[in-house]
Amino acid sequence: MRAPRRDRARPAPARDVPGPVPGAGEALLAVAPPIDAVYPHDDGFAAFDHAPRPGTFKTRPMPDTPTTTALTAAERRLALWLRGLAMLFAMGAIGALLRADEIVRNMNAVGGMLRMRELAVPSGPMASDFWFALAVANLAGNAVCAWLGSTDARGRRAFAYPVVVSHLVSGGTAVLLLVRWAVSFPILALAVVDLAISAILIGTLQAAKGR
Repeated sequence: MRAPRRDRARPAPARDVPGPVPGAGEALLAVAPPIDAVYPHDDGFAAFDHAPRPGTFKTRPMPDTPTTTALTAAERRLALWLRGLAMLFAMGAIGALLRADEIVRNMNAVGGMLRMRELAVPSGPMASDFWFALAVANLAGNAVCAWLGSTDARGRRAFAYPVVVSHLVSGGTAVLLLVRWAVSFPILALAVVDLAISAILIGTLQAAKGR
């Protein structure tokens, strides 16, 4: 008995495949430029996936980023002094504006116990009131400069120098008044305190600069 005959698979008849058309490449280039013309190799990126090609990156200079370092002990000490002096100057400006005569009377009382000459406290307007207004403005300006310097003892350190100059001039003027007139406790206290503030700030500024 014969086995049933199976039809063998026959390949499909080949169809005519059109060959390359002359001039087709030039026509395609005219419609779409080459991919390298759109994405040059020098940019360092591939045409489709934007993946970096090895060895094609350009070195571009990056701006230097500032490095922030912690404040030194001298700078922290300068900031503390400036912050404390700012509050002291602000209270002094308010006290001088509201209770100028009372402050001088209280200091005269201390000077009287030390057998020192008292300053006369006028009962009405006088010529020195003109300079009194400038003195209050000077205290307010010192308070602002000291506070600004305390917020950044490194970058805003220059705000401390007007405070130093102001107190050097004030203390030196007080010394001249002591030499010209008899020694009084209010003027003596002004000379000692202002010159001491100047010396402290100069010392802390020098220590902060030498970090």
